[in-house]
Amino acid sequence: MASTISIRRGLDLKIAGRPAYKIVDAPRPARTALQPGDFRYFRPRLLVREGDAVKAGTPLLESKDDARVVLVSPASGTIEQIHRGERRKLLEIVVALAGEDAFEEFGALDDSDARALTREALVEKLLKGGAWSLIRRRPFACIANPDERPQSVLICATPQDAFDADPDLVLRGEEKDFQLGLDLAAKLTDGPVFLAVPANAVSPALTAATGVRTLRFSGPYPAGDPAVQIYHACPPKAKESVWYLRAQDLLALARFVRTGRVSPERVVALGGPAATERQLFRTRLGASAQSLTEGRCEPGELRLVSGSVMNGRKIPRTGFIGFYDTALFALKEGREREFLSFFRPGLDKYTVSSTCLSSFLGKAEYALDTNLQGSLRNFVQSGIYEDVCPVGIWPDQTAKAVMAGDIEEMEKHGILDCADCGLCTFVCPSKIEVGAILRRGIDLIRKEG
Repeated sequence: MASTISIRRGLDLKIAGRPAYKIVDAPRPARTALQPGDFRYFRPRLLVREGDAVKAGTPLLESKDDARVVLVSPASGTIEQIHRGERRKLLEIVVALAGEDAFEEFGALDDSDARALTREALVEKLLKGGAWSLIRRRPFACIANPDERPQSVLICATPQDAFDADPDLVLRGEEKDFQLGLDLAAKLTDGPVFLAVPANAVSPALTAATGVRTLRFSGPYPAGDPAVQIYHACPPKAKESVWYLRAQDLLALARFVRTGRVSPERVVALGGPAATERQLFRTRLGASAQSLTEGRCEPGELRLVSGSVMNGRKIPRTGFIGFYDTALFALKEGREREFLSFFRPGLDKYTVSSTCLSSFLGKAEYALDTNLQGSLRNFVQSGIYEDVCPVGIWPDQTAKAVMAGDIEEMEKHGILDCADCGLCTFVCPSKIEVGAILRRGIDLIRKEG
């Protein structure tokens, strides 16, 4: 029988624009992209040049720290552009799709042969085919080290938030491959495999899964975040790690092992106040945002966020969906200033701290834009961060330790448990990027080893 874990702290956002609970096929994108910035602490070495012909599964990048870890092309076609930023930092490799998909072959296996793989053979196959990048570790949320043996593995089969593609719907009809993925994940650890599912999950892939410890999670955002689930279910011990995969990533891993080909199919949710057609779209890994938003968003200046609306990445309309992202959020840029805003009662404003009358009216949703509704102020210790923090750390004291560069104090306050959920920044009355400060501290600990 599945155990239930209720997350008490967090915040369900009252933002309009939830996608419809139905999957439709998106138009085939003209181009896709691989973006090294999606992989934390990954130092890329470029393996291709503009104009090169590639297949789905052709290595495009390898890690400077471990050449076995490669990132592969999500599609077959031609390397159209290689974009670089400041100091020639590699930003993205754009692949123009060919007429039909061609795949690199890494050896198909039937289910029995796949389940008979040793751990060493499985790791080697995943590394060779580029599927290893689907596996991440806590702490640090980076690609797992193939030389480690994790304390446990967690499979996150919950939506990140209300605007994310729900695995309970996506996995219906995929029970066989998903169970294969769970069996393969069990080979990676001597400890248990945890399967985190929604409290109301009904998909047979989730309710009838075997060989795992099923945990039902309930509560406000970010109860569906794997970092929060690991903190409450299987926190890593000192010098240990916990590996995790999102449900669609595990499905792609299982398909790769079974077919010997990369599995680029993904279901991505398009939502938000500025989206006019809010839907779950079946598309491919790294698809262009334009292939989903064309004719489905309001005109004017918009902000597109790849991933969760709270901690995702801003991308242009000509940008591409992130490697691990299963949602695309659209909202208007808030450029206008409100006249005498300080004296208005705020009947139509979303407030967390009950400073506006709207908090007493019980409005269900708000068409929010990017306006901060205020300017940068002094940092004030008010306890508001602790009220929403789902992992029980003290964000204000931890942020101060980061600003002081005190690594020992950061670790004492539990900074490595931070879920990087973005709520501290959202609720901050001083409009301070608290989440970015905490992320900077985690990066410092990683750098110092």
